[in-house]
Amino acid sequence: MEGRGGGRAGVGVRVGASGRAAGAGGRAHVGVGAGARGRAGAAADLAVVVVEVASQLRAGADPRQAWERTLGVAVGPTGLPRPDQLEALVGTGGHAHVVAVLAAGRLAGALGAPLAPVLERVAAALGEAGEAEGERRAALAGPRSTAWVLTALPVLGVALGAAVGADPIGVLLGGGAGTAALLAGLALLAVGRWWIARLVRAAVRRGTGS
Repeated sequence: MEGRGGGRAGVGVRVGASGRAAGAGGRAHVGVGAGARGRAGAAADLAVVVVEVASQLRAGADPRQAWERTLGVAVGPTGLPRPDQLEALVGTGGHAHVVAVLAAGRLAGALGAPLAPVLERVAAALGEAGEAEGERRAALAGPRSTAWVLTALPVLGVALGAAVGADPIGVLLGGGAGTAALLAGLALLAVGRWWIARLVRAAVRRGTGS
């Protein structure tokens, strides 16, 4: 971000994949791509928005002006945007972060505390939350990939058997031990995928504190 302070000719703040250039009157409009976003991307995008609002406050704007210049939309008499105005920028994946930002703003107003340092602390926390979510997703990518590989291996084995001239399909569907092995294998495969999915969901719940 550049060109903060009075007399700015227009600042473009870029969040995520897209941004809208500042318009007349020196307003900085923050735009976020409309594509689907996870919690990690939403936290990072919202952190950029909050930092820009804090910079506007430190440049002398009041809270209402700071939010309006940053978002490019009118905010209510409380001086804070509505939750849907922020969610329109960061997506529904950032609802919990939006609630936290607005709660911090209301608390600062109720206590008479300076809003800029409060928002800067919130932005730092959002950045850490985004990093943690990204690391969590990277850690869970391995188990999820393993589940798909284990699902594909039996199919690959049947295809390889047919390629070398054997008749695995006939053995598996011909009754007797072959069919029993097929049913047992499918049952174990289903149990394995269910167990891996259960472990992943448990890890996600513990990581998000839900």
